[in-house]
Amino acid sequence: MSMVVMIRPASVDDADAVGEVHVRAWQSAYRGVMPDDYLDGLQAQDHATRWREHLIAPPSDGHLLVVVEDHRVVGFASLRPRT
Repeated sequence: MSMVVMIRPASVDDADAVGEVHVRAWQSAYRGVMPDDYLDGLQAQDHATRWREHLIAPPSDGHLLVVVEDHRVVGFASLRPRT
């Protein structure tokens, strides 16, 4: 069985999934580097709210892409030109 992986521009509807991926990535990458209390206290909904605001009013020079695998957001990239 093959999986379909796609990269596409994010939409406002992706904000919850991006918030979830964002928190899980931090919890995985920074475990043992940052305090467990801090990482365990991260809330996907808090990040989703910020991403939703970003997607509603994106910077003119910024882009948010999502990686979708079998209709599920599994990653993202936020891109802006270097200043």
